[in-house]
Amino acid sequence: MNVSTVVQQKYFNGVASEEETQRYLKLVVDNFEEVGMVAFGQIKFIVRSKPETTVDYNWQTIDNLVDFATKNNLRLHYNTVINNKDSFPDWYWKLSYTDKKSFLENHVKAVVGRYKNKFYLYKLVNESVRDEEENFLGTGENRINLIAQIFKWAKEESPNSLMMINDFGNFYKEDIRRGYIKLIKEVKKAGGPIDVVGLQGHMWTFDLPPDDEIEKTLSQIHEETGLPIYITEFDLSFDNSIHSGRKIDPNEPFVTRGGTKYNNWFDYQAFAYKRFFDICNSTDYVHGFTFWGFCDEKVAWERPGIGLFNEGFKPKPAFEVLRHVLIQEDSAQKIHP
Repeated sequence: MNVSTVVQQKYFNGVASEEETQRYLKLVVDNFEEVGMVAFGQIKFIVRSKPETTVDYNWQTIDNLVDFATKNNLRLHYNTVINNKDSFPDWYWKLSYTDKKSFLENHVKAVVGRYKNKFYLYKLVNESVRDEEENFLGTGENRINLIAQIFKWAKEESPNSLMMINDFGNFYKEDIRRGYIKLIKEVKKAGGPIDVVGLQGHMWTFDLPPDDEIEKTLSQIHEETGLPIYITEFDLSFDNSIHSGRKIDPNEPFVTRGGTKYNNWFDYQAFAYKRFFDICNSTDYVHGFTFWGFCDEKVAWERPGIGLFNEGFKPKPAFEVLRHVLIQEDSAQKIHP
């Protein structure tokens, strides 16, 4: 199973200090062979106004990531070509139906075409289950038909890359899971060449769902879609304020829903990260696993404490129990922090 992490934009656009950037990038190289992007591949980050040509795109941050990966022999996955409707810039919604669809086609081909053979996997369509079935993304098109076209456009540009559909909520909402499976099957029936199903692993509670619920989710989605699975955005936080309005003190003793007591939440997090990983790794159809944060970040929209390392780049208990997974012990290039 491929193991990866996502990286933050500030370490590739000059915002972080040189010293901080070098420490961060060293941890990436020392502990991972594959990386993705937190979000900076989205339209709003690379297209500031309606583009007339691809010259109007700002590719610099992504290009810097590609250069870094190439120099360090890292595999790359792209996040995200077409994200949910809430992430689209204002100028997009002022376009006509025809112009919106034309932009989407040009955008998919611009991104995938530019980075052909650079990214082995593209998170192509993200969080579409909750969007309208008709007039999808304001194009006047049916959601199934347009998503199928998006996958065809991408495959035309990079036939050998894996194209992923991705969504969240599958591990704790049966209705979302059923809707996602239905969507995938219908897109495939419409000719959309989906290669892999992405399951966001954001857990909006302080502990994991029961093992049988995790196993049921994985097996159900794989069996009904016939596709391999990637866990794309796994994390667990002590602060779920932006979703449930709840947070806990991670340094206090923590008791799970099942009644198991831990010295503190960080000790539980270590158990949970390894447990979830082990369940996924025990299958033959979960082919990838991405930790959404490998370092804790002071980012307004990011939940705190999700990383394997703290804000000072020091290893946390979660790192210690997964050290054998992250580091290739037989590689002289891998250095323990």
